[in-house]
Amino acid sequence: MTGVLKVDDIQDAGANSIVSSNGSGTLTFGSFSAPNITASTAILPDASDGAAIGSASLEWSDIFLADGAVINLGDDQDVTLTHVADTGITLNSTNKLMFNDASQFIQGSSATVLSIGATDEIDLTATAVDLNGTLNVSGVATFQATPVFPDGSLALADLDIDGGTDIGAAIVDADLFIVDDGAGGTNRKVTASRIKTYAGFTATTITGTTALAVQPAADDEIIISDAGTLKRLDIKHIQATPAFAAQTSSSTATAHNTYTKVQCDSEILDSDGTYDNSTNYRFTPGVAGKYFIFGMVAQGSGTGVNNMERQYTAIYKNGSKVIQSVHDGRNNAFGDTFSGTCTIILDLDADDYVELYTKPLDGGSANCNYYTDSTCFGGYRIAGV
Repeated sequence: MTGVLKVDDIQDAGANSIVSSNGSGTLTFGSFSAPNITASTAILPDASDGAAIGSASLEWSDIFLADGAVINLGDDQDVTLTHVADTGITLNSTNKLMFNDASQFIQGSSATVLSIGATDEIDLTATAVDLNGTLNVSGVATFQATPVFPDGSLALADLDIDGGTDIGAAIVDADLFIVDDGAGGTNRKVTASRIKTYAGFTATTITGTTALAVQPAADDEIIISDAGTLKRLDIKHIQATPAFAAQTSSSTATAHNTYTKVQCDSEILDSDGTYDNSTNYRFTPGVAGKYFIFGMVAQGSGTGVNNMERQYTAIYKNGSKVIQSVHDGRNNAFGDTFSGTCTIILDLDADDYVELYTKPLDGGSANCNYYTDSTCFGGYRIAGV
């Protein structure tokens, strides 16, 4: 039959519309089933966002798309998934593949950069994670175990300690440093004490340094080698101090045949302020050690010319006589003036004290005078012993 068949509606036996026309070229299909539906161009919904493929209770099983197929998403197709034959799929532009919300995503943020974002953390669970490139950590990298480097080394350029916490105290011998052992690429630890030993110097090391133009102060320090260990030493330990010397400022009467303390009240030297020249006229060293102590007393007769028999000069330690000298004129003519000198080396503790005493014996049993210019008392610590 040749011609045109015009119908507005095709119905099944139950009067259900299978295909209907609106008279303007648009066909509306009712529910039907068929083994296959073939379309030459497209299958379209009746309006934008107006129909679904499948439903919550009737799902399609599989979708088959050709090589290079594109899934366009959005009213303006701003997001696309493109099939790359035998390779994978591509998410267009810098769009993100998001999880839960916009804060968790994978994104090609540029043509060469892949970004992975999360609000709190990203967990990578695997036996091994290979990073073939440079790992740039802008925050804090926390290791749950000791990191292992392929060759056991850490490049010096990669070791940044500028932001590290200061030790907050002086370096001690047990502190550790890292060294390249023999410049052979093997890092080893070394104690500060070894560095001190290595950094020891000789006399030539200090050539050209500024010379001290004054007498060193007691608390000035020098460096010595104590059996191979460098130590600092206060200069006072090698100086002959404490040291003192004093003399009498006036002639003073002393009792006949009685030991009397000599009042040397005019200081010549008192390096450490350890000589009392106003009250007890004694030397209390303040530092334990061996001390050279000396005294000299010159006395004149109290009764007249050539009447002195004997004159004793003595050094006392802690109130007791430890040594004396005697000028005895009895075997010769008695004299008008006798003098005596007494010296001794004493072991003194810091709080021990020494004093100078004299005892004249006058033929007339009279008091005698000791003279200013010839009476003195002094001493000093012997350094090095």
